[in-house]
Amino acid sequence: MQVTTLDELVMELGSPPDLMKVDIEGAEVEMLRGAKKILDEFRPVIFLALHSKGIFDDLVETVPKWKYVIKELDGADVRGADYRDEVVLFPAEFRV
Repeated sequence: MQVTTLDELVMELGSPPDLMKVDIEGAEVEMLRGAKKILDEFRPVIFLALHSKGIFDDLVETVPKWKYVIKELDGADVRGADYRDEVVLFPAEFRV
């Protein structure tokens, strides 16, 4: 099986995403780390299905470092929430 990062795939295909839907059974944070250039340069909105509280907690801590905000599907803030299994990441400059 060939494995690549999203950054490498976008460079190969030449078409960055505006919107991403991700459900990859626990590797969400690793996928996002492999999409650093996409997150920095193209700033897509990302819908994420999460599979553990640990991943949720990691995202709540990590996402602001990427200049993104993490929200519930209805746009509500997740800070202070115990756990959500579906979230949306918006670029910080995006108005929700």
